[in-house]
Amino acid sequence: MSARAPLASLPQNGFAIVKSVQSGDTCTLISQVEQPLDVSSLPSESLFSLSNLVAPRLPSEAGADASREFLRELIVGQMVKFHVTKSATEGGGGRAFGNIQVQVNGTPVDVNLLTVEKGFTTVKNIEKLRTVNHELISPYEKSLLVSSGIQCGEDAPPPPPTPGAGMDFVRPKLISPSPACPLSLLASSAPLQVLVEHIFDPTRYKLLVVGPPSSPCLYATFTGMLGGCKPAKRDADTGVLSPVSQGGKNFLERRILNRVLECVIGVDEGGSSGDGHERTSALVALKHESKGDLSKIILSMGLCPLAEWSLRLCQNAVTGDGSEWGSDLRTAEGNARKQQIGMFKPAPSSSASLPPAPPGIRSNGSSSSGTASSSFNGICVEAVTGDTIVVLVNDKFERRVTLSSIRAPRVSFGGPNGGDSEPYGYECRETLRKLIVGKGVSVRVDYTKTFEAGPNGPASTKEFATVNYQKNARAKSVDVGEHLVALGYAKVLIPRGDDKSSHYQALVNAEAETQKSKTGVFSKKEYISPELKITNLEEPSKAKSYSSFVQRSSRRLKRIKGVVENVFGPTRFKVRLIVPGEKGKGGAEILNVTLSLVGIRTPMRGEQFAEEGKLFARKMLNQREIEIDFIHANGGAEVCNQKGMFVGGIYVKDVNFAAAVVKAGLGSIDEWFRERGDVEDATPYYKELIASELEGKGLGMNLWANYEENSRIAAELAAEASVEKAQEEEAAGAGTDEKQTVRITEVTGSTFYAQLVSSDGFCKALADIKMGLQQFNGGVGASTNPNWLRKNAFVLHDGQRGKVSERVEANSTTATVFLPDTGATITTSTKSLKPLAGELTVLKKYPFAAKKFVLQGVSVRSSEAAEATPLVIGKTEIKICGSSDDGLLCILYNSDGISTVNEALVSACLGFVPKVKKNKWGKIVDEKNVVLRESSELASLVESMSVSEEKAKRSRDGIWRYGDIAEEDEDSNNF
Repeated sequence: MSARAPLASLPQNGFAIVKSVQSGDTCTLISQVEQPLDVSSLPSESLFSLSNLVAPRLPSEAGADASREFLRELIVGQMVKFHVTKSATEGGGGRAFGNIQVQVNGTPVDVNLLTVEKGFTTVKNIEKLRTVNHELISPYEKSLLVSSGIQCGEDAPPPPPTPGAGMDFVRPKLISPSPACPLSLLASSAPLQVLVEHIFDPTRYKLLVVGPPSSPCLYATFTGMLGGCKPAKRDADTGVLSPVSQGGKNFLERRILNRVLECVIGVDEGGSSGDGHERTSALVALKHESKGDLSKIILSMGLCPLAEWSLRLCQNAVTGDGSEWGSDLRTAEGNARKQQIGMFKPAPSSSASLPPAPPGIRSNGSSSSGTASSSFNGICVEAVTGDTIVVLVNDKFERRVTLSSIRAPRVSFGGPNGGDSEPYGYECRETLRKLIVGKGVSVRVDYTKTFEAGPNGPASTKEFATVNYQKNARAKSVDVGEHLVALGYAKVLIPRGDDKSSHYQALVNAEAETQKSKTGVFSKKEYISPELKITNLEEPSKAKSYSSFVQRSSRRLKRIKGVVENVFGPTRFKVRLIVPGEKGKGGAEILNVTLSLVGIRTPMRGEQFAEEGKLFARKMLNQREIEIDFIHANGGAEVCNQKGMFVGGIYVKDVNFAAAVVKAGLGSIDEWFRERGDVEDATPYYKELIASELEGKGLGMNLWANYEENSRIAAELAAEASVEKAQEEEAAGAGTDEKQTVRITEVTGSTFYAQLVSSDGFCKALADIKMGLQQFNGGVGASTNPNWLRKNAFVLHDGQRGKVSERVEANSTTATVFLPDTGATITTSTKSLKPLAGELTVLKKYPFAAKKFVLQGVSVRSSEAAEATPLVIGKTEIKICGSSDDGLLCILYNSDGISTVNEALVSACLGFVPKVKKNKWGKIVDEKNVVLRESSELASLVESMSVSEEKAKRSRDGIWRYGDIAEEDEDSNNF
């Protein structure tokens, strides 16, 4: 839909510009003052007819085309002087009548008289004028008669008019596309001369073929769309052009309407449109005789954005390969964007300030172009595919971006539906990894796209960006996408609309060079994937079969090189091992293995600092080249466990990664590894861990935030000394024979767990444990995954610390857990358990609240344990006599504070007195010759319990009902 320009009343005399010529006697005049381009209002115009003249009518009368062509060539686009003899109001219909003068080679020419003289128009009512008294005829009418070869007042008949050139020609009605002139015939023709009959918008025109004369489609009319230009936008409801497009249309109407331009048909847009109709437009490249390529002019003025798809379809017909033409158009559009003119002029800023967008995705629509604020710097931590990377920004969060306007071959990630990688997909991803992973990059987001939810996943938004990498301050910045295209590892995409790279022309140029050299994806050679040489060791049995080979190579090479393919957590990785072959036994083996980092424990998922630990590992290791120590770090143990997981230490650029984790306060030394390392011949790997732990505590980061002592080494030694002193005091009964107050929490026969309430540090210890549980309150919901719910694993159950005491099978729903702060052992659902925070497993800081005690001098069989429990539970006074492998030896007193539970169990026929003896030095020893602590009270207790045992035997009750106990039943020695 095209709006009609408002009609204007002309003054009697004036100057105007001829916009177009409708026929041999009629044209359209517009003001000589041109409106600014950003003013979208339609300029006023007036329809002007040559007074008292008539030309053949279009399209059927003979000579109509010749008459119009003569007038068009004479005045279109020219400034003319007009004189109105009859105003539009007098004649009606919005038309003015008069005569026109135009300058031809500096001489004014009367257009009315010239058209009559050349025979392209005739005088109205010529017979009447010829016979009228010449005194009654106006000078203008007299001049018309003279131009017609007639003298006023003559009686002789007028001579026949001299016909103008071509006045006997009737133009055929030829419209394309049609069977007589299909668009394919236009496309196959040489460059044409076309007349611009009408301008729909800045990119679409009605064109008439007027040359060359030999063209089979001469005088064919068709609709042309400018190649490389995106069609103008119109209002969806009214069809009205946007302000910029309307301003561009006004601009072009003054300059090319009714002009002849050179035209190249870039592509045949004919054929079925899907509904059985033929398309009626063709992509064209129009060239003005003096101004040059019209597409370039329009793009440079910002009248429309570049349409890459139509540029590519049209470019080969323009200049052979069309590369220069395409480059010129892209440069023109780029300059318009930089200058912010036309449609690229920024909209007026709103007074209301919008909240800043969160990091990451910022698109709300299907797509949007990036701005200067969409630029950021970071460290590339992963090459996901050959054209998608992950960038760590400010060491806090990750952003995934895809390289703009290129497509890399697909890379397979395995799985049942993974398929195979496309040719050169592996090489492209490896090149990208080696180029920028672990290095600083600058990212400029060009556009974003939103993808709706579907069978392949939920709705998502992707950022497409131009990524640059600079090796150092002196080196030239490298466009990563252009680098991949130049190597032949990626192709350039044809963008839709404005969604394209800010360096799109450089990508196109690089692709053109690669196509000429026929390298990479443009190569005709047979492709052999390097992935075929990689052995996957995901199956435990297959991994075990390679373990001896890896172990031998480790002893020979000390460290084996590899690449971290994926980071599952700070201590678990997928690694591509590169194992050199043994001398004389073949080449190198490339193995994909799962690697577990030895020696440290890190917070699990959901625990505090778990995410920070994974981010730290990704930044330092992900897709980086590393060296693995399978022998020294692992203490010479097997390099592969029963689950098919390889175990070793990781070094990146000679830095011990485990030590770096501990120093950063994101992990601690595993207790079993610490116990194994506390020997004189500790490995360098273990020593590095110990040194980093001390240094990390001094820095006070993350897990070590509570270590605030000035001297980290002195604080560590002081902590060691205090723990040793506390253990000695517990074993010696605080150095005195005084009674202590306890709270018994769990009883099993003559063995029980109790909390030393009278201890000075008891209240503080409980407070520390409570604080720790609040600060490090477990993690994610429990799982039967054996990676964390395994034997001896620390867990959290109902607000209490626990330790898994039996192996948990993979499909088990229950677990047996020992609660060290009460001494209870329970069997509970795995769903009620959570991983315990690593801080709460450090016994030096959070010691177990309950101690294990053994009643000295009495043993209770398991069959009588239930009956013995009521005699033990509820008692509060105790005296510690010594220690054994089973626990602290003690005397437990009844509520009177005199009689003992030890003797009460013997008297109740529930326990017996184990055998003891004296050695050659007179010391009381057990059957293993371990010297027992002696005291007057202990001697009195032994004697008293022996008397009570004899009485119990004579009663033939309880354990004595069948006589003496066999020696094999005396399974405990509680002296």
